[in-house]
Amino acid sequence: MRAAFVVGALGVVLTSSPGADPAPSSGALRTASFSDPAPPTDVTTSAADRGLGVSWTAPGEALVSGYQVLVDGSVVTTTSGTGTSATVSGLVNGRAYTVTVRTRTTLAGTTNTGSTASSPVVGTPRDATPPAAPTGVTATRGERQVALSWTAGTEYDVDGYRVLRDGAVVTGLLAGTSHTDTGLTNDQTYDYRVQTHDTSGNWSASSAPAVSATPTDLTPPAVPTGLAAARGEHQVTLSWQPNGEADLASYRVLRDGTEIATVTSGTSYVDTGLTNDQAYAYRLVAVDTHGNRSAATAAVSATPTDLTPPAVPSGVTAVRGDGRVTVSWTADSEPDLASYRVLRNGVEVATVTGTSFTDTGLTNDSDYAYRVVAVDTHGNRSLGSTAVTATPTDLTPPAVPTGLAAVRGDGQVALSWTANTESDLASYRVLRDGTEVATVTGTAYTDSGLTNDQAYAYRLVAVDTHGNRSAASTAVTATPT
Repeated sequence: MRAAFVVGALGVVLTSSPGADPAPSSGALRTASFSDPAPPTDVTTSAADRGLGVSWTAPGEALVSGYQVLVDGSVVTTTSGTGTSATVSGLVNGRAYTVTVRTRTTLAGTTNTGSTASSPVVGTPRDATPPAAPTGVTATRGERQVALSWTAGTEYDVDGYRVLRDGAVVTGLLAGTSHTDTGLTNDQTYDYRVQTHDTSGNWSASSAPAVSATPTDLTPPAVPTGLAAARGEHQVTLSWQPNGEADLASYRVLRDGTEIATVTSGTSYVDTGLTNDQAYAYRLVAVDTHGNRSAATAAVSATPTDLTPPAVPSGVTAVRGDGRVTVSWTADSEPDLASYRVLRNGVEVATVTGTSFTDTGLTNDSDYAYRVVAVDTHGNRSLGSTAVTATPTDLTPPAVPTGLAAVRGDGQVALSWTANTESDLASYRVLRDGTEVATVTGTAYTDSGLTNDQAYAYRLVAVDTHGNRSAASTAVTATPT
């Protein structure tokens, strides 16, 4: 039978076997470090979900009553008895913790904890269950890139994500819930999945189903330049400068904000069927082969109008007068006819709403050529009519000669009269019994070869240099004898 003796407060324990000499030389004398017991040795940790299993080798102490387990320098659990393991919970998976253990001893109801802890060991809690796969995964195409997003995982220990493109991992550990995959080829389709990572190093299954996106050209063409609008009759003609993009597909024409035409070749467009005298605003948009649209150009406006001239006036005549010419013509039939313009020798001299015009103040005996142009209410002018020519002339006859007297003679009658005062007087014409018998430049005339005793009646007419004839004078009678 083994007996144990405690000697005072020195913490010395003497143990011996029955029948043996109690002297130290015949027994094993152990130091029981009651007041400051030695720490355990060979401390190890094992990972658990949000915890660590801790085990150790008991120190060579006789009065051990338990142990203190410290994590990162703080006591997290205290054991009782001589067991050499403990479980620590409430930790964070994936985080490294420093673990030490201290020995506790009890004597006569008094417990002491060793001041020296075991050599530190590092343990990391880990979860063996993978997190759930991400949900809400979307893929939005861009130009040579795809923007991905997803819903954050709800597990407490999720610490990141990674993206798989066409089954291959293309990212490291991502902290957020979005990623832009760049450097892609436009117009090629890519499949994407996302996996969740937890602090224990577990990866979830890939999100399902895969989401697809096809990067594409999203850069719009430049705004077209040089847009111009020229009005026509019931139409507007548009023109512009060509864009320089190699992938340009078309131009879209907008009238008053509404798209009305797609132009795939050329840089012009004629908008027909419009209402004359109504203003229209036009803009132009360039579109490339990927459907990208430029901003619209600044607006240009045009007002279609009647541009058809009236018919050339017809039936034009010119009648000469004294220092004047009267021009007349046949009325045009256009309902929108506004006026006629009369041109003399190529110069416009009158605007007339009727069908005749008298051009006064002219020089007699000068030739004048006349044309007539028709003008409508929109200002359109016909071509000039064929020219007609007239020469104004003196059409005023001299005054009737006065003072005509007849004196009979033998087989003759002597006539005399008062001279006319006209500066252009050319001659006098003598009429006997109504028949012109002589042209006289003076103021007397003897009519011979007559029959005596026969009465003759005489009248006189004045004639000017233009051939104008006065009325005949009052008759005078004489009877040769």
